[in-house]
Amino acid sequence: MSHMLSGTLNGQFLKMLVAMSRSKRVLEIGSYTGYTAVSMLEALPDSGELVCVDDFSDESPAEQIFDQVIAQHPKHKLVTVYKKGALAAFPDLIADVTANKAPPFDFVFIDADKQEQIDYVSTLLAPENKLLSEHASVVVDNTLWYSKVLPRLPGTKRHDKTTKCIDRFNKFVVADHRVDVVMLNVRDGLTIMRRR
Repeated sequence: MSHMLSGTLNGQFLKMLVAMSRSKRVLEIGSYTGYTAVSMLEALPDSGELVCVDDFSDESPAEQIFDQVIAQHPKHKLVTVYKKGALAAFPDLIADVTANKAPPFDFVFIDADKQEQIDYVSTLLAPENKLLSEHASVVVDNTLWYSKVLPRLPGTKRHDKTTKCIDRFNKFVVADHRVDVVMLNVRDGLTIMRRR
């Protein structure tokens, strides 16, 4: 379980990004124990909202910790939780934004199913979905994947399914002209995208 946790550096970095961008509405796809959720929540204004999406499949201990951590946080009323997969939650999120029941997201953090990351970003960037504000940022975790996506690294196995998915995702976002992209070697790799 501990190998799946985001560290203090990631948490503080996300908190800083949310604060610097003055984001008011944040989406987290993949919440696990709630550590990154709480980090970003601390940077939100009292009028803000954090939407957490996670189906917690095969993660019942993490779900219990998440529920407890969020419930005990002073800003817990700013948190909306969808206990379902992101692709299942997107129609609800899109419906709220297009019906003007909620504003678009200013900041998105993705740390979920690596096989669906291209679908997540494609859905977020599709202009007809109106999910992102004009200058929104999207941050994706684990894009270095234990350095397995790096070319010509001696002794590195690049043939497992997850590595191939992340490699495909990295190439996808670099080729997407709708966003500016930078990958940072923070912990297991953080990719930051900002709408042009």
